Amino acid sequence: MIQIENLEVVKKDKAILSDINLKIGEGEKILIQGESGSGKSTLIKSILFFERFSGTIYFRNQEVGKHNLVDFRSHIGYIGQVTPNLDESVVDFFKLPFRYKSNHRLRFNQEQITKLIETLNFDDSVLDKRYNDLSVGEKQRLLILQILRLNKPIYIFDEVTASLDERNIARAIELITRNQQRTVISISHHAEWKKFSDRLIEMKQGRIFRDRSIS
Repeated sequence: MIQIENLEVVKKDKAILSDINLKIGEGEKILIQGESGSGKSTLIKSILFFERFSGTIYFRNQEVGKHNLVDFRSHIGYIGQVTPNLDESVVDFFKLPFRYKSNHRLRFNQEQITKLIETLNFDDSVLDKRYNDLSVGEKQRLLILQILRLNKPIYIFDEVTASLDERNIARAIELITRNQQRTVISISHHAEWKKFSDRLIEMKQGRIFRDRSIS
């Protein structure tokens, strides 16, 4: 589905990523780990073209470039490490994606949203709360639910369960990975992710140190 060839990121004459060659198949669940500064976040940001890099990225055998970048990104749901600052109610937070043309096929249904939030241990009283008044863990859970609602074929997450409590971590990961056709690329140091992943990619000093199947 995604193929990366000879990817390199250099900043201020320092190589942040070097010699990255990687194939990601449809439906694969990939866990990325490594020490701080090993290049994990830079790698997934490069896949999204949020970083300047040399090398080539292919999506479904087509090289990704300026001519098709918008289309490529439309297939991906992404949550980074920083939760957004949103001064609005939670119910309005769930309405946000419906404002974009790329999601015109979706329709907001509050009854469906009420059922959705129950899957990560919320009750409907949270819908009337202000998003910014919630804890980081609560915001992360809502972000996961919102982005899964968009039903993208590819999801990329950077420490998306870092602030969740033990009760919600396994449930969130199961929700993210349950669709066999869904491709998931996640950075996390939480051991629970290994139970739901097919491959473990270990990064070291800006390179892929080890790429192995998880049995």
